[in-house]
Amino acid sequence: PPAPATSAAFARRKRSSRSRRSARSVALRAWSSRERAASARPRYRRDMRLPSPRRTATVRQGETDGTLARRIQGRTEIPLNETGRAQARAAVQLLADGATGPGLAAWNGVRSSPMMRALETATILANGLDLAHPHVDDALMERDFGPAEGLLVAEAERRWPGLDIPQAEHPSALADRAANALLRALDEAPGTVVV
Repeated sequence: PPAPATSAAFARRKRSSRSRRSARSVALRAWSSRERAASARPRYRRDMRLPSPRRTATVRQGETDGTLARRIQGRTEIPLNETGRAQARAAVQLLADGATGPGLAAWNGVRSSPMMRALETATILANGLDLAHPHVDDALMERDFGPAEGLLVAEAERRWPGLDIPQAEHPSALADRAANALLRALDEAPGTVVV
């Protein structure tokens, strides 16, 4: 058997060699993961043109007398009141201010529900932003509340707890319809204001 001093020296060399190999493999793994991460990142040059941002703004129609009375309006035709028209004019200024920024183009169109109050709001926006007449999209139409149309919200809640109204459009159907309309607006006409 080797002398005790010789085996201790051999064990130290073996541990030292193992620690150098493990340190080297850790460094290689770290280097390769950094390289993989760096290669996965997109590289942009200053002279490259970045895609224009796809954006849309959603604007709720202005106030109506039905809104003030807390009536379920749904698909009932109710015009804007003077406050609603003033709200639409104020939205024009907000949209005009928000259209100017780094990399942002001006608004290029307005889409609207065919309902009178939404279309009036959209027309005020289009005129104020110097855009063409609003494009009417039936998919943006308000929810059909069925027998609850025109009722006060409190009365409808008493009759149908949780507003689970028979013969009314289901909220998930409304959500699907509206989401598809918004996605279509983004695809077909980025930079659109949707009312």
